[in-house]
Amino acid sequence: MPRFAYMFDHLLSHCVVQNKTKLPANWLLCYTGFMKNSWKDYYEKKKGCPPSQLMLEGLQYVEEKKSALDIGPGGLIDSQHLVDNDFKIVISIDSEVAVAEAATRIESDNFLFIPTTFEEYQYPEDYFDYINAQFALHFIHPDNFKEVFSKIVSSLKNNGVFAGTLVGDRDSWNNSTRSITCLTKDAVESLLGDLEIIVLKEIEHDKPTIAGTKKHWHQFNFIVSK
Repeated sequence: MPRFAYMFDHLLSHCVVQNKTKLPANWLLCYTGFMKNSWKDYYEKKKGCPPSQLMLEGLQYVEEKKSALDIGPGGLIDSQHLVDNDFKIVISIDSEVAVAEAATRIESDNFLFIPTTFEEYQYPEDYFDYINAQFALHFIHPDNFKEVFSKIVSSLKNNGVFAGTLVGDRDSWNNSTRSITCLTKDAVESLLGDLEIIVLKEIEHDKPTIAGTKKHWHQFNFIVSK
């Protein structure tokens, strides 16, 4: 499954099952635009879609709004929201050309898109007040995951906040031919062990994807501070 299809299905199905957010009236157009594999169409149609609920929840715990990092920003909805919420600098990183094209739509001197993989980005030490990583971290190769995750945490300021999702080991995409990182609950707790856990929620259920494919979902939503 293409990377963005995974992310979009995960997001929409979670919204429906958890009932935490009302999907916008144009959600089907958003999804259809995506499935046509036209990022330009998709981005235009996705403008009415809401920011991620986990990102919004994590934002409530941010004490200072100087710098934010959005890892794997997808349609840039969360990045745009962070820019609009007065962060002095918002950096988004992704290696996908389509995301780079979408990033040109954010017209702000406070926004910077860096075309790079999550592994290759040079995470600055003690720099970010807020890090957002929605449906992205599992794309870090398992061989590199712990090292890269450690670098991400090191780039967080003291009292900074990190909100993100991790894919669990019982998620049906764990059998994918892609080399994605899927973690047990013990591994997640160990990974976050040196951080102050604000929210850690395990979500597991059977639910078709938006495309109608049978799917077993297993994920961990977290909000932590350093």
